[in-house]
Amino acid sequence: MSPNPNQNSSSDEDLFVEIFQEAVGFSGVQSLQFQTPFVDVDGRPRYIDYALQSGIAKYAFEVDGEYFHLVPASYRDGLVRQNSLIHQGWKVYRWSDAQLRGERDRIVDQLRLFLERELATGALDKRSVLPLQDGGAIEFREHQTQALAALEELRLNGKTIALLTHATGTGKTHVAVSDARRCNYRTLYLAHTEKLPKQTAGRFHELWPEARTVIYKSGQHGTARDAKVVLSTFQAMARNLSRFDPKEFGYIVVDEAHHAVADTFSEVIRHFEPRFLLGLTATPERCDDRSLLQMFRETAHRLSLEEAIQRGLLVPIRCLRVETNVDLHHLRFNGVDYALKDLEKVIRVPGRDELIADVYRRHAEGRRAVCFCVNLDHSERVAQLFRDRGIPAETVTGRQPVERREAILASYEAGEVKVLCACDMLNEGWDSPKTEVLLMARPTLSKILYVQQLGRGTRIASGKEHLLVFDFVDRADRFAQALSLHRVFGKSEYRPGGLVAAPEEHLKAENQALEAGQIPEVVLGLNIYDTALQPIDVFRWQDEASGMATASELARELRVGDDTVRQRIRRQELVPDLVVPVGEREYHFFRRERLPELLEQYGVQPLSDATIRDEFLKFIEDGDMSASYKPVLLLGMLDCADNAGRVRVMDLVTYFRGFYADREKNGLVVESRNVKMARVSEMSDLEIERTMLAMPFEKFERKSFFRRLKDLAYVRFAESLWRKLTAEDLVRIRQLAGDQLAQYYERVVLRCRALDPQI
Repeated sequence: MSPNPNQNSSSDEDLFVEIFQEAVGFSGVQSLQFQTPFVDVDGRPRYIDYALQSGIAKYAFEVDGEYFHLVPASYRDGLVRQNSLIHQGWKVYRWSDAQLRGERDRIVDQLRLFLERELATGALDKRSVLPLQDGGAIEFREHQTQALAALEELRLNGKTIALLTHATGTGKTHVAVSDARRCNYRTLYLAHTEKLPKQTAGRFHELWPEARTVIYKSGQHGTARDAKVVLSTFQAMARNLSRFDPKEFGYIVVDEAHHAVADTFSEVIRHFEPRFLLGLTATPERCDDRSLLQMFRETAHRLSLEEAIQRGLLVPIRCLRVETNVDLHHLRFNGVDYALKDLEKVIRVPGRDELIADVYRRHAEGRRAVCFCVNLDHSERVAQLFRDRGIPAETVTGRQPVERREAILASYEAGEVKVLCACDMLNEGWDSPKTEVLLMARPTLSKILYVQQLGRGTRIASGKEHLLVFDFVDRADRFAQALSLHRVFGKSEYRPGGLVAAPEEHLKAENQALEAGQIPEVVLGLNIYDTALQPIDVFRWQDEASGMATASELARELRVGDDTVRQRIRRQELVPDLVVPVGEREYHFFRRERLPELLEQYGVQPLSDATIRDEFLKFIEDGDMSASYKPVLLLGMLDCADNAGRVRVMDLVTYFRGFYADREKNGLVVESRNVKMARVSEMSDLEIERTMLAMPFEKFERKSFFRRLKDLAYVRFAESLWRKLTAEDLVRIRQLAGDQLAQYYERVVLRCRALDPQI
């Protein structure tokens, strides 16, 4: 997309998010991150248009203007950008802005194909927006006693993950078993080969004899139910994760931890929520210790932000809610957040910007602060208002030259700059423990974005007693209401200046002071503390919709188009369980337990190996046709398929073009005048491919009869269907398709003659 952040508000951005939501569902789209920073191979800061880190893989989705490839410098720059992302382990997918507008259904299908594993395993639904568990790396310190002491010290300091690097044969398993016994939690040992659990079971028997120890294999869940120690492979656990509660094990040992970043392994680790997780490796040279620890942490389950604060790993948070008269009622929703174009227009209110600067001056002047803004223009406007009031403030963005940005951040660290106004780069990838104040001036519905911004100020620093958050609360109904600190934490009572998240002893001390008629000393200088509690509506429709099926998901289950479901809703034939009005649109959600009932209501039988052939033949016989495409595609699939039912897309395009070109050559009616293929001689191969895959193929694909392959050059019959089709079936299908085409063209000719008797 355009490098100018002022131009990053085009409707194409919101359109991509809508398309993404249609492909992966509501809960999945919440994981999509906009303008994610990275550094290319030349050391230059860059941004990914849309990033997704699912736990299975990292995806970079890029949208370029059609002119992009016509400008040599832009094209070369794009190659550096793409190569850098691939080098860093990202899977890169790109579309043009014209494709977003003209090939929506095709992009939906491609996204479902690219994210097939995530959709099948529910990996997108498990995405956490919360901080990583805090961890540390320890090395073998000559003997196991020192290693055990180091592990205990890590836990005393609040660490929940450790990576133990021991040379082979020096006793890392001994340390792991001894440490697990000392913690005395139910323990899970994981390895990547079947041999390791068998070997390690002996060490558990030897060093922890009172603990019942079993080796778990697929299909043997009963044997593990009452065991104190369970040993297994990642592969066996991955096949049976649904049988295990995430909190079932308090201690987990991951042997050969350098394998933990593999897809299957990370899926297992993410499922569980242990109190402590220990990785063992003898080969840290596969990447440096710090990198391995970072990757190991990123595959593990994450602490809740509030729990991290309660444990003293992050600073307590106080809050002041500042109400404005800006109206967010009519902002459109793109599936994740407010439509940027709408938001930028609404936030252009001088009075609101002045309020931001005045609130800081009145309650927090002199403290280092970050103000999160909507875009670069907004950041610069607000920074100028701070400077007008004598407060040193600067705008900081990833678009600035590196030297300029680093100079600003250095001045902030030194205390010369008091306020940083940002719209992009400070969301993630930057921390300053000295930050004491956050001004949340960018309304958002995205929990990911809000928590990322919140994380810029939660680090502990000497002399820093708390983080002070100013939430600017704009007017909106319950569904369109932006996130705030209390809504994120689910706190239904608000005391201006009061603690929202803190260790239990801090909350208790504050309440005791209030009961004694005292205002805690820590907030006397803020001039905002109020002893009265005020109610907060913490309703979030996103939470209510979580786990429900969207209208698009229901359409896939019913094997119909999205428009069909929308029409049924409009006719009140189909009643959603949750209707979300945001801006000028409504979003419909259905409880998943209703899906079998709805399938029965519309006579949709679940497809299986036993029924797919009969369903396919019935679908062909029904043969509803508004154009000739469906039988032509069907004949092309049969003619071009190899022995496994695979078809090259270009072979299918050639067949499709040939059918209509032959009719034109022989003086026959090609198609109805308003149907694209009527002008076959003018169409490029790409146009024919889009036409062919957008409608006839999509119908077969929705019914699960055809599917696209990850190699986009191929499509295929569903494997179970292809196996079931007999030689007699293929003859019958060809006959049905031929009869349908003959009947269709009879109707077309009659219509054409009614318009032009000379035909």
